[in-house]
Amino acid sequence: MERILIIDDEASILKALKLGLASENYVVDLADDGSSGIQLGQTHSYDILITDLLLPDMNGLEVIRTLKSSDPEIVPIIITGQGSLQSSVEALRLEVCDYLEKPLSLPAVKRAIARGLQKRATTHQAHEMNARQSMASDTLTGLSDRSMLMNRLNSVVAESYQNDSLSYALFLIDIDHFKGVNDTYGHYTGDVIISELANRFKGCVRPSDMVARMNGDEFAVLIEGPESDLIAAAVAERCQREAGRAFDVDGQKVTLSVSIGLVVKTTYYESPDDVLRDADMALSSCKEQEGEGIRFFDQKMLDDAIESLQLENDLRIGIQNQEFMLHYQPILQLEDLRTIGLEALIRWHHPEHGIIYPDDFISKAEEIGLIYNLGNWVLEEGCRQLKQWQQTFPGLNDISLNLNISGHQFGQAEFADKIASIIADYSIDPGMLKFEITESVLMESSASAIEKLSAIKKIGTKLVLDDFGTGYSAFSYLHQFPLDELKIGKSFIQQMEFNTESYEIVKSVVELAQKLRLKVVAEGVETQDQFNRVKSLDFDMVQGFWFAKPGTASAICQHLENMPDPA
Repeated sequence: MERILIIDDEASILKALKLGLASENYVVDLADDGSSGIQLGQTHSYDILITDLLLPDMNGLEVIRTLKSSDPEIVPIIITGQGSLQSSVEALRLEVCDYLEKPLSLPAVKRAIARGLQKRATTHQAHEMNARQSMASDTLTGLSDRSMLMNRLNSVVAESYQNDSLSYALFLIDIDHFKGVNDTYGHYTGDVIISELANRFKGCVRPSDMVARMNGDEFAVLIEGPESDLIAAAVAERCQREAGRAFDVDGQKVTLSVSIGLVVKTTYYESPDDVLRDADMALSSCKEQEGEGIRFFDQKMLDDAIESLQLENDLRIGIQNQEFMLHYQPILQLEDLRTIGLEALIRWHHPEHGIIYPDDFISKAEEIGLIYNLGNWVLEEGCRQLKQWQQTFPGLNDISLNLNISGHQFGQAEFADKIASIIADYSIDPGMLKFEITESVLMESSASAIEKLSAIKKIGTKLVLDDFGTGYSAFSYLHQFPLDELKIGKSFIQQMEFNTESYEIVKSVVELAQKLRLKVVAEGVETQDQFNRVKSLDFDMVQGFWFAKPGTASAICQHLENMPDPA
C-alpha cells in the first residue's frame, strides 16, 4: 500500500485531499508546516511527498532536500499558488516530478500521484537492472557499459561531495553521422570501427580512468583528479584527434569526426544523474554548433533549458487562458496611399512580461506542437474581426486581411478544408482573405506545395509570397506557384537606401513580378528615402512604420473611421 505525505499550511487543502484520496488505496499523512513534515518523513517511509512551495516556517524545496537525503527514492510534487512553473535550478536537481497549481483540482492531484508512483516504479526497476548488470561489460568493445559507468560515477560524486578537494571530469563522445557509415559500408564495418575506436580512446587516458560505451555510437570518459580544466580539455582533444585518424577496414579508408560534451566537477553536484545530464546538454549544444568539436558545460546551458521549459509551460497556460491577441498593420495602395489591406500579427499578452512578439515564441510553439492551436486561433479570430469591420464600415468592404501561414500549418492535409469551414462560418468573401507563406516553406516541400496552394486558391482566397529575397530567392520557381502577390523583404527595402546593388536587385524582382502578373508589396518601409525609392520602382503596395505601426483592433477602427469614403 503506497504511503503519501502532504504538507500545506491551508487546513482546507489538507482536509479536501484527505477526503478526496480516502477512496484510493493510499495511506495519507498530513502536516501543516515544514518541520512537522520533516519529522513525519524521517519517522516513516513515504512513496510520494506533496508539499506547498511556500510554508510558514521554510521553503518547500528545503523539505524536499532534507527528506531526499534520507530517502532518495521519495518522489516530490510541489504545490504552488504563483500561477507558473517553479522551474528553479534547485527544483530540477531535486527531481521534482510534478507541479500543482492552486486552486487544486482533485483529478489533477490524482494524476500527479499516479505519474509519481510510475516514476518510482521505473526507478526501482532501473536500480534492480543496474544491480544485475553490475558485473556486465560491453560485449563488442570490452569496455565498461553504462551501468558500470554510473556506479563508478556515483562513488566519485559522493566522495567529491564529502571532500571538496577531490576533482573529476566526465565527457560524452558521440560519433557524427555514424548512421551514414553503417548505411554506406555495412554494419560489420561499423562494428569494426566502434571496436577500434574504443581501443584508441583507452589509449588516451590513464589506467585509473574509465572509458565506457553508453550506446551504439556514444562513449563516455570519466577522469578522476584532473588538476585543471585544461587537463580535462587536453584529454578530450586527444580523443578527438584519435577519432579523426582514418580507419582502414578491408582496404577501405573511413574517416570520422566526433562531438564531445565535457563537464568538470562543480561544487553543487550531489547526483551522478545531474553530472550526466549536464554532459549531455554540453554534447547537444556541441552537435548544434557543427564543426565546434568540443563543448564545456556552462551554467547558461542549464539556464537556457530552464527558460525553455518555463516558456513551454507559459505557452500552454497562455493558450488555455486566451492571452493572445492580434494586432493589425495597414497595407496601402501606392498610387494614393489608401489603406486597402491589413496584415494580422499575433501578440502574446503575458501576465508577467507584457507584450511578447512572435519571434520569441513561435519556434517553441512549433517545437511542441502548439502552433496548430495558435494558427487555428489566428485564422478564426482574424475572420471574426474582418466580419465585424465589414459590418461596422459597410463602405469599406474592399479591405482585405492578410494571415500568415506557418510551415507546420501548410503541411496539414486538412488545412484548406479548415479555411473553407471558417470562411463559411463567418460568411466572408474568400477574395478578401490573403494567406502569406514564406519561400523557404515552399522550397522545402516544393513537390507538394503546388497541390496545397491550388487547394487554398480553389476556395477563392489569394496567396502572397512573403519576405521574398531573404530565403531561397528562387526566381526560376516563381512561375510554378499559383501566387497573386509578392512581398519584398524588409532587409532589401532598407538596404536600397545605402546599397546600389540592393536597389538593382529589387528593381529586377519588381520587373519579373510584373511579367508574371504578380502584385508587388514593399515591406518594412520606415523612412522617406526608402519610400521615394520604392515609389520610383513602381511597386503596387507599401507597408511599414513610415505609414502605420501595427495596432489593436480598436486602434484600427479609428484608422478606418478616418479614411475617406471610396470614390
